[in-house]
Amino acid sequence: MDCRAETKAVWLAQQLGADFAGRHAAVWSSLSAACHFHQYTLPPTVSELRAWHDDVEAVLSAFPG
Repeated sequence: MDCRAETKAVWLAQQLGADFAGRHAAVWSSLSAACHFHQYTLPPTVSELRAWHDDVEAVLSAFPG
């Protein structure tokens, strides 16, 4: 899908529900922040990484095929 992130988020909310789309947005934001260097921010913990992994698996499993 070649469109803006906002458009994708609206589509996701319509297809899978607003709660699910919110969960997707939260994990996307967390992973994006973790992938960029911030001088005064601690790196994510192992438990945070595992929780994000579980969230990503939930997002991927919600899509058919």
